[in-house]
Amino acid sequence: LWELSSNRPGLLTLESYNRLGGLSEILNGYADRVLEFKDYQSDNPADYRTAAEVDSIRRIFLKLVRPGRRLGEEYDTRQRVSMEQLAAIKPASIGDSAFNDLIQDLIDSRLIVGGGRTNEIGWIDLAHETLTSAWSSFARWLEVDRDVRRLAERIHDDYISWLMGSQSDEYLLSGGLLRDSLARVEKLLPYLGKELEDFLDKKIGRAHV
Repeated sequence: LWELSSNRPGLLTLESYNRLGGLSEILNGYADRVLEFKDYQSDNPADYRTAAEVDSIRRIFLKLVRPGRRLGEEYDTRQRVSMEQLAAIKPASIGDSAFNDLIQDLIDSRLIVGGGRTNEIGWIDLAHETLTSAWSSFARWLEVDRDVRRLAERIHDDYISWLMGSQSDEYLLSGGLLRDSLARVEKLLPYLGKELEDFLDKKIGRAHV
């Protein structure tokens, strides 16, 4: 930003800021650059990310937002998630090491932040809440399968209750939530991960007993 703004180091004039399109446009362009190129820091990036890496970035950012019902009715909210939760929704087309390297790359880009453990990352969060609206690619992702992602979050909440309830059957999905899960099971799977898939299978199995 400083390099684009002025010939004087550390100085961002109003004229330069307006020429760059303001904060939203700057952030949108930068985030798209990170999404598209591995060498996004280069003056002339040319090393394109693979389709698996782009899909992984999409999944990571979607996991960092808890979806509301609809924009303007119930707001989306950022949420901090564990590395284990992110690993659970990793696409099969990318390896564990490559996925972890990608997360570190996103941290280095300052689009996300991480912390929580000594010598390793324990949790991940959005660096800027304004990304949900300023980054147009992210905003489009948030509108796809919104109801399915809300359902996935509700299943995750029930899963935590089930674990805290000594894994009793009384904490398994029931009623409308179970019916919605059964109706959308194929769309749900990419948003769940192995543990939640097993949990959903257990609920479905109990429903058919």
